[in-house]
Amino acid sequence: MFSFFARRPRAAPAPPAAPAWPATGAREERAARWFATEPPETVALAVESLRALARAGPRAAGETRPDPAPPDWLDGALDRLERIPEPLPVPPHLPRLPWRYLVFVRALCDALETAHGELRRRGIAAPCPLTDRPDPFPPPRAPRRAPQPPVGLGALVAGARLPEDGLRLLLAACAAGIPWPDAAAFWGRLAAPGPAPETASPSEPDRARDDPPAGAPPIVRGVEPAPARDGPPAVAPDPVTAPAAARDPLDAAARAALAALVAAPGFNRQAGDAWRHGGALYVAARAFAREVGAHPWVQGRPELGNRKALYRHLLRRGLIVPDGGQRIWPLWVCEDGQPDPRYVSALKMAAGPSAGLDAGPAFPGWLRPATAREIRAWRAR
Repeated sequence: MFSFFARRPRAAPAPPAAPAWPATGAREERAARWFATEPPETVALAVESLRALARAGPRAAGETRPDPAPPDWLDGALDRLERIPEPLPVPPHLPRLPWRYLVFVRALCDALETAHGELRRRGIAAPCPLTDRPDPFPPPRAPRRAPQPPVGLGALVAGARLPEDGLRLLLAACAAGIPWPDAAAFWGRLAAPGPAPETASPSEPDRARDDPPAGAPPIVRGVEPAPARDGPPAVAPDPVTAPAAARDPLDAAARAALAALVAAPGFNRQAGDAWRHGGALYVAARAFAREVGAHPWVQGRPELGNRKALYRHLLRRGLIVPDGGQRIWPLWVCEDGQPDPRYVSALKMAAGPSAGLDAGPAFPGWLRPATAREIRAWRAR
């Protein structure tokens, strides 16, 4: 009897086979050609980074080593890089950074996220791409619901696998205010035009000698400090009052969606989707997400297709005001003359996208936060 209930020792997992990582010889040559205008140490760093990220490629769980055939996701990333025009379209107002390396690693990480997302969509369990250690546990069951895309996985893999010199360049970019870990914000920062150059007055020094020409290739040896200049520093444009085209494209999409809701016939009505109250604009969350999703720039970003992911991106960029630690404001909306209020899951817009739209007549009624008990009673009806 005791022998029946005795815990039997678990057999130790078999040691993994000798690692035979994906053959990246041809891909390394393509990467070296894309870095042909850079110093040899930058080319070597790019090739080493390619090898490191290739080891994080998706493979089915239970395999002791990945498929030695060249991974297709690397080809897609290199094809994307080769379609970028030369010189790199980096706006001149951005800081001096190793942009070619930043773009290179970001494109590889985007392709890596897409490949892992496709494996999850097909219901195939994959081991953790952050480590090479074998997983002694059996693969998990297939999820019942469609899995969410692994947004942010590329940044985690880069932090875990990139060589020290490459990781130092990424951290320097983040310290300079470039949102490299956020793919949508990074590509949007490159695509957004900068503010118009200032005209130097006779009393100020000639700043054109300090700044590189617009057609000059970006510096890739690392972050260089800006040269010391005499006179008062240039005042950066206010991110609240600057035009939407000079900021993140998601800001322009949010402003266009907000303008559409304000121009709708139901604006400032209880049955509508937007209300001006207390000097701020509140919008119905679903209606606003639908309007933002119709923007052409957002339609080309699959990571923004999910409403909750879109709300996270809006909050991260400061486009919406949170309700404490929550993105959604549970509100009761009641117009004057209406017997019963309406419950709405709303978003409170920040001053940036609301600039120019928050002035005007207020909602003829009242907005009040709904308590948890009221929400439960409303849902139980």
